[in-house]
Amino acid sequence: MQRGEQRCLLRGRHHLDAYLLAAEAWIQAGGAHHTAFSFDVCAQQIEMLAEMAGVECVFIDNATEMRALKQDLRLGEIYYGIRGL
Repeated sequence: MQRGEQRCLLRGRHHLDAYLLAAEAWIQAGGAHHTAFSFDVCAQQIEMLAEMAGVECVFIDNATEMRALKQDLRLGEIYYGIRGL
């Protein structure tokens, strides 16, 4: 295997890891049951709509870390659970 091929495989592995992380985060956040996606509005607009509707909004992007996401989801369950009382 040549050096360029190794670099390509490493990049491919990095992309695969990113897709696996995104899939795990998506499942942790509720999966298809709680999903919204749009090319027509930006993340800030989706976040504002969620705030107006009083629902939780979770973003999964390149900066997502599973430990922090799980903690945010736990805190969201507490916050939105209390608001529903």
